[in-house]
Amino acid sequence: MLLAGGRASAGLAAAGGSENKALADIHGWPMVRYVWEALARAETVAHRVLVSDERVRQALGVREGEWCPCSGGPVDNIVSGAEALPDTVTHVLIVSCDTPLVRPADLDGFVGASLDLGVSLCYSVLDQRTCTGAFAGVRKTWVRVREGTLAGGNLALVSRPFLVDHQDRVRQAFELRKSPFALAMRLGITFALSVVLGRFLPIRVGIAVVEQRAQRLLGCDVKALVLPSPEPGIDVDKPEDLEFVRGLLEPRPPGATGA
Repeated sequence: MLLAGGRASAGLAAAGGSENKALADIHGWPMVRYVWEALARAETVAHRVLVSDERVRQALGVREGEWCPCSGGPVDNIVSGAEALPDTVTHVLIVSCDTPLVRPADLDGFVGASLDLGVSLCYSVLDQRTCTGAFAGVRKTWVRVREGTLAGGNLALVSRPFLVDHQDRVRQAFELRKSPFALAMRLGITFALSVVLGRFLPIRVGIAVVEQRAQRLLGCDVKALVLPSPEPGIDVDKPEDLEFVRGLLEPRPPGATGA
């Protein structure tokens, strides 16, 4: 499921040439197309669905059977996209349109590792230590845990029945995702204190503790999966992000298959 319904900030709209975030220009192609192409070439992806407005659908030339119109808030769009997939689909890979560096191998590796874990929700995290070379200094919302300094990785694999049947819990978690402290408070005061104090003292919770608290919040089995490379974890929110990915991407996606 490719989510492409967001609006660009004023700065990103000016830099990308469109108020629609998905249509930000990268070497003459809309940003969303880089992700759509990666999904097309991923061996583990059997079906694709684009969740967007009509303008994005037309820009990609996506046929009706692979498109779901935006229907409201982010979680509403996610659920609508899941329901638009064939009934045989048991797991949904969720990808956002602002991750143009993601490669088919990244998607296949994440899907395979997530399925091996056998959980209802597997969420990718980016380890700051993998951000070396061209990725050194990448700005993210980093949180320190016992295993390292981590940030959201922009990929999630979710059990389709859980996604459809537990929309309220998914909505709650989604709304908290951008605020580590608010999420920590929701997960428990002891956990929250460890997050705050961990900024200044060698006090760290482990990933297993985070997973356990997330399971309590969502009511399903949850695992965090550390990405082996930074590309899926790089998203485009600001003009400087757009310039960064423009510098790393080829003028056209290598091996592009077309819409």
